[in-house]
Amino acid sequence: MGEVLKFPRAVEYINNIPTVCPKTADEYVKLCKKLLTEEDYIEVCLCIVNPDQYMEAEEAIKKIVDSYYSF
Repeated sequence: MGEVLKFPRAVEYINNIPTVCPKTADEYVKLCKKLLTEEDYIEVCLCIVNPDQYMEAEEAIKKIVDSYYSF
């Protein structure tokens, strides 16, 4: 049997920071913590667990939360 080759994960630049694209919801949350302000990170977490909070959030936060659910 041949060797298994690991292909490098995709890298994107977010705010001029090279960022490895997450593969799981857990990696996505960790990436949010790294890139967002503390206030925005807390709001994202609250929106993930509380639909009422999500409904009141800004569109930018909603987009981040929607991306979380793609994992």
